[in-house]
Amino acid sequence: MEQYDKEEKIGEGTYGVVYKARDKVTNETIALKKIRLEQEDEGVPSTAIREISLLKEMHHRNIVRLHDVIHSEKRIGLVFEYLDLDLKKFMDSCPEFAKNPTLIKSYLYQILRGVAYCHSHRVLHRDLKPQNLLIDRRTNTLKLADFGLARAFGIPVRTFTHEVVTLWYRAPEILLGSRQYSTPVDMWSVGCIFAEMVNQKPLFPGDSEIDELFKIFRVLGTPNEQSWPGVSSLPDYKSAFPKWQAQDLATIVPTLDPAGLDLLSKMLRYEPNKRITARQALEHEYFKDLEMSYLYQILRGVAYCHSHRVLHRDLKPQNLLIDRRTNTLKLADFGLARAFGIPVRTFTHEVVTLWYRAPEILLGSRQYSTPVDMWSVGCIFAEMVNQKPLFPGDSEIDELFKIFRVLGTPNEQSWPGVSSLPDYKSAFPKWQAQDLATIVPTLDPAGLDLLSKMLRYEPNKRITARQALEHEYFKDLEMER
Repeated sequence: MEQYDKEEKIGEGTYGVVYKARDKVTNETIALKKIRLEQEDEGVPSTAIREISLLKEMHHRNIVRLHDVIHSEKRIGLVFEYLDLDLKKFMDSCPEFAKNPTLIKSYLYQILRGVAYCHSHRVLHRDLKPQNLLIDRRTNTLKLADFGLARAFGIPVRTFTHEVVTLWYRAPEILLGSRQYSTPVDMWSVGCIFAEMVNQKPLFPGDSEIDELFKIFRVLGTPNEQSWPGVSSLPDYKSAFPKWQAQDLATIVPTLDPAGLDLLSKMLRYEPNKRITARQALEHEYFKDLEMSYLYQILRGVAYCHSHRVLHRDLKPQNLLIDRRTNTLKLADFGLARAFGIPVRTFTHEVVTLWYRAPEILLGSRQYSTPVDMWSVGCIFAEMVNQKPLFPGDSEIDELFKIFRVLGTPNEQSWPGVSSLPDYKSAFPKWQAQDLATIVPTLDPAGLDLLSKMLRYEPNKRITARQALEHEYFKDLEMER
């Protein structure tokens, strides 16, 4: 652990301490979690082994990254990426957050993406709460952290301890003593966090297990065999529980819109197997305008550049910055930008990170204009929807071939003039175009139409930013136009 200079203590858990530290070699700021080994004769605590083995397998933008594991005789060190803000601190310091439904929606969507990834890898988090959700201030990315209680789950549902999840976010099946639980416990926690973001206060802040249960019952009604088949056979269920009637959730979370209330009610279902899954929640109508909003803002920025005769030439997700206070997206890093004239000027073709580079540039054209930015926007659009890059080539030729496999190998019919570009080869493999609906399966027909117009081969047939802003895909978007 000599490689790291500890700067300050930032947290303490069951087994050890978390420090903000600096890597002496790279000068990078990291979070160092030091776990003491002296408590257990057999060495590394089981919770630490669990966290390490799970995190090593987790690679997702909404899950905190484990860089390294350092093992010595007395302790083990986990080196994580450093994020100095968690959702609890953010809510405490930013009361106006509750007035920003788009940002709440963005954070909830990212929580669900992280949870869906965990569940698809058969991992329960089991301790979701605002303190375990870290925020990267620069990009507004939210990440799940602290997998100390996480467990890999098998099919059928395994029997676990019920001493999990901070009380306020604990699912009723656990509070009632069930040891057979699965992914729905995480979805209950997400529902509690969702309501807390909207209300700016915890939904069920119980100070004991029974108080927690009664706080839930007062809102959702005391469960019975009709509302939750099997509840009366749970170990800690009592037929003598006070009988409360369910309240209307709209009175509990009054500022939430109808779609949000519908989603919340599905997260807070009593019957675990009727609770919405993370994957289903991501498809809920509550989120339908989220990608739309970001894409619209990108296009507004690009249209402004182009109207001032500026090409960006390096559009990629890393150059799109988000103001976390207002959820405003801004184009950044104009290092490669050029003013363009009429007629089209001759430029270098060494522009745009490979994955977002237009085919005319990849084929050696030095005469290009605004359509190169629109190609990049199309790639970013598909990546937002699919949560993975559309054309992740590792060389120029691999990039071209990844494009050809999806859109078909271009020829003089599909792209007049392509064969005269410097790096075009008549010997290129001949791929047939695929249906974009199979490539971006969750995108609706209007979105697919817009995407196809951004990814036209022939540059002068590619949609412009100004035209894209008028596309029917945005017709339901409630934004300042």
